[in-house]
Amino acid sequence: MPSAVEAYQNALSAKGRHDNNLRDMFKPIHELVKALRINSWGKIIVDGIQMPIIPEPTPHFDPKRWPDGQSIANTLLKWHELDLQVRNAWLQIPETRRIGLTPPP
Repeated sequence: MPSAVEAYQNALSAKGRHDNNLRDMFKPIHELVKALRINSWGKIIVDGIQMPIIPEPTPHFDPKRWPDGQSIANTLLKWHELDLQVRNAWLQIPETRRIGLTPPP
């Protein structure tokens, strides 16, 4: 059985991996939002949707890469579960063993 410090570090690592999964999941959406801030929405092309021809170079987006609502909900729920595990693991570490450790954000 891992020590309280190891359990905390393991929980932090699991949450960090999940944070990376979240970033990967939302990357296509962030790219679209960024393009919408730079370009007029009328100059954005969504692949697979019949659109008029736009003569100038314009960003293209593939909606198949976008997460669906259920995936977003499940991923956010998992993040909150992992965050709670991190916080609970922190509380299991005696204060005298917390020296040099960073508390949960």
